[in-house]
Order: sequence, then C-alpha cells, then structure tokens
Amino acid sequence: MSFRVGLSGEFWDGEGRPCHPGVEFGRLEAEPVVEVVRLPYRETATAGDFADLDAVLSFWCRVHGDAVGPDSRSRSWRAAATATTT
Repeated sequence: MSFRVGLSGEFWDGEGRPCHPGVEFGRLEAEPVVEVVRLPYRETATAGDFADLDAVLSFWCRVHGDAVGPDSRSRSWRAAATATTT
C-alpha cells in the first residue's frame, strides 16, 4: 500500500503544465512508496477530492472540515483541516 498524496489543481495550468515557478514535485513523485494524485481545479475542495488520500498539498484551495470524509485514510488529519478553516 502506498502513501497517497493529493495535489490541488491550482498547481497546473489548463494544459497540465506547472504554473508556479519554483514549485516542483519531481522528488515527491520519485519516492517509490508515494503515489501522487492530481486533484481537479476547484476554489473549494469537496469530500470526493479526498477519498482514499493520506495527505493533501494545496496552494490556495479552501478546505472545509466537512470535506474530509470519515474513511480511515483521512481521519487522522480531519482535526487539522477543521482547525485551519474555522
């Protein structure tokens, strides 16, 4: 089982190219136990965006506490998401 990391959609332009100079995920993607998941572009994340993820990196996408589902993979960071959005 890999450690699944979601990257919010605002990191890429409409063509799928990185759009923030200096932001690079090559080292993360090269880790054999890490699976990088590119999330869709949204201003506010939804619960479906976080299904089966262990972590999420976001540049500016809002994350409301109720967007983090009750499944076992995301349960450990639900409290942190709730605390940063209240």
